[in-house]
Amino acid sequence: MVLYLSVTLEQIKQSAKYIRDKLYKIGDGYGIIGPNKIYNNDYYRKRKKDPWRSDAREVSRVLYDEFEPESVIDFGCAIGGHLEWFHEHGIEVCGIEGNTTAFEYSLIPNEYLEEHDLREPYEITKQRDLALCIEVAEHIPERYANQLVASLTDSAESVFFTAAPPGQQGTHHINLKKDSYWEKKFEEKGYIRDNMIETRLKQNLNLEKSTWIKDNMFVFVSGND
Repeated sequence: MVLYLSVTLEQIKQSAKYIRDKLYKIGDGYGIIGPNKIYNNDYYRKRKKDPWRSDAREVSRVLYDEFEPESVIDFGCAIGGHLEWFHEHGIEVCGIEGNTTAFEYSLIPNEYLEEHDLREPYEITKQRDLALCIEVAEHIPERYANQLVASLTDSAESVFFTAAPPGQQGTHHINLKKDSYWEKKFEEKGYIRDNMIETRLKQNLNLEKSTWIKDNMFVFVSGND
């Protein structure tokens, strides 16, 4: 009886997820699922606590050791978790986020945050040393993927990028692609994948919760001299 109930509950969960994903795709198709519809207060409130917060700081620290940037821009920054450490250490930061609810829980002063829908072109005011886009691309409908990549490559010559692959569960995961998909997108913009840097980052990162960052990691650098 217990086994039967457990199987039934799992089937219900899978059916609910299937319906939810279908509704997301329909909503995205009509343009009614925007950044403010994906995550709520509870999500951002949780990100202010460890281990989420400490993991984000660890990522930033390791990135600094590798790139030593003087300026960093984060596309889809949420509450600015991956910018907090940089800001504390005197690095110029800019966070781009489409869901203004995130600003209520920001870990950096709101003056360093910009509201922007990543489906739209981003007006670059200056080049930064390092651009971040961490577990964001899977939430962007595929027809806007080129625009997202253009915003990143226009912003910095070094890009730290992670994206959920096919099969990774999560809220509003509507564009799950293999590595080769993103490699081609960045290659079209003149950026090459740097496996040596990725290897060093993976060796140095010690993450408690956000382990998928190591699994989904890309480092792209401009191939232009």
